[in-house]
Amino acid sequence: METRNSKRRKNAVGVYNQMPEDEQPKLADASSSVDEPESLTAALASLTAKYKLLLAEKTDLEARVERAEKHVMELEELVKLKDAELAGFVEEIEEAYEEMNTVRLQVQKTLKKV
Repeated sequence: METRNSKRRKNAVGVYNQMPEDEQPKLADASSSVDEPESLTAALASLTAKYKLLLAEKTDLEARVERAEKHVMELEELVKLKDAELAGFVEEIEEAYEEMNTVRLQVQKTLKKV
């Protein structure tokens, strides 16, 4: 079964072969400097440096996520405290309303007696 990459490769080779020779890009030959040990060592050093940089960035991002999660947890706790505080105020308001209705009924009874 032919994979997508092998199809692309065949297509690229076909396009390359159809180009006039003077327009074809020059391909690196076997004696290219890429195969020299110094170049490979430099390439490896470059890739290692990039890897270390990416690893440091990943570690930094993980630390930032951890701080953000801690901040979210703190905010959630504050919301719970505010909810409890609000529930206390609602209870006070309900008690005051009941007391007001009790007083109103007492006043009405008193007025009826008069």
